[in-house]
This record gives sequence, C-alpha cells and structure tokens, in this order.
Amino acid sequence: MWDAERIEAWQENGVRPRVAVWDLPELARFLRAVRGDALFPLCWLVALRGLRRGEIVGLRWEDVDLVAGELTVREQVLVIGGEEQAGPPKSVAGVRTLALDEFSTLMLKDLQDGHRRRFGRVDPKGRVFRRPDGRPVRADWLTRRFRKLVGDLGLPPVRLHDLRHAAAGLAGAAGVDLKVIQHDLGHSSAVTTADTYAVVFRQLAKESVHATAALLLSHARVRMSLEGASQA
Repeated sequence: MWDAERIEAWQENGVRPRVAVWDLPELARFLRAVRGDALFPLCWLVALRGLRRGEIVGLRWEDVDLVAGELTVREQVLVIGGEEQAGPPKSVAGVRTLALDEFSTLMLKDLQDGHRRRFGRVDPKGRVFRRPDGRPVRADWLTRRFRKLVGDLGLPPVRLHDLRHAAAGLAGAAGVDLKVIQHDLGHSSAVTTADTYAVVFRQLAKESVHATAALLLSHARVRMSLEGASQA
C-alpha cells in the first residue's frame, strides 16, 4: 500500500511498487475529486465492489436490478488487436451477483434516467457506462482516462485494477468474511483471495486498529478528565 515512506520515495525519485493500493484517505480524496466526472459511478463501483476492468466495461442494463439493489456479472469485454471482444468472465466463479448499497442503487438509477432522457429509451442490452459523447466506454480508453485523472490530481499512481485491490482490502479491514470477499471478487478459492491480499489485509487492519484505539483513547481521556474535575 501507499504509505508515507513509499510516497516520499516516489516524490523524490519516481520509484513506485509494481502493484500499489491507496489507503482509505487517498481513495476518498480521489472519489471526492472526481464526483462531477462522468466516470465517477464507474470508479465508485470498482472501488466498492471490486469489479475487473473488462467486467465493469461490459456491464449492461439487463445485468442491473435496481429494484433488488444488485448487479450480475455475466461477461467481460477485452481489447485484442485493437478490437473489442466480449466473452465470459475470467473463470466460472466470475459469474456472480453483487449486492448494492443504497447510494450505488440511487446513483445507477440517476444514470439510467440520464440515458432515458438522452437516448429516448434504455436498451436492456446497452452498456451502462458511456463516454461524454455517448459512445460505450472501451477498456483501453478507460485505462488512459483513469491514468489522466490520477495524474491531474497529483495522487500516488495506481491503475484502475488497483481499485479492485483496494475494494478487497477495505472489505477485509471492515471485517467482511473471507468467503464473502472471495465470492464478490469472483475468485474460485478463498485461498486465492487470502494469498493475494494477505499483505493489504494486514496493513489495513493495522490502520483500522490504530484509528479505533485513538478514538477510544480520546473518549477515555475526556472521561478521565471529567472524573478528575468532579473529584477536585
């Protein structure tokens, strides 16, 4: 993960890990900064639910159930030789249904309403995420656009796929069961999930316990100071 030491090294000499994940404050800073960008809903869902790039690009309206508050990953879109090719997810486990929180559901509803106003109807087989000119988002364009957003904000560099890593780490730090994280990420085995994200899980867990301890200590000090005042 991008910690203070790694960020300092990157700022001084450009050195960065091959795979790097933002911590929660950096991720929140990014999402706040792109709140008004057309790609915000896409980035939010990747950071929250951990979809792969090809999966989020390939998402269609028929895959989204706004009443139930969930989406289903059925295919992914890859760019091979400059051409898009749609196919099944990376593995059988990649076909999965993901629950959505209330904010994500409302966000997708607003996006759907925008499509209806702009195009007159919502094509069930139409792509959910589109560029400002109305064309469906392509995986290669998304990579370039995301890189520019990060660069313009001066944040430590990450790839779009690293938002998926962040989603896994944050879920682990929040205490989500490993089997649930495995399902949500589309891994065939919980061992794969644990091995892949062991370091991120540990680092985020440490940050979480420090933050929790600081909160507890701050309240304890207030309580002790009040008790001392009453005794005086």
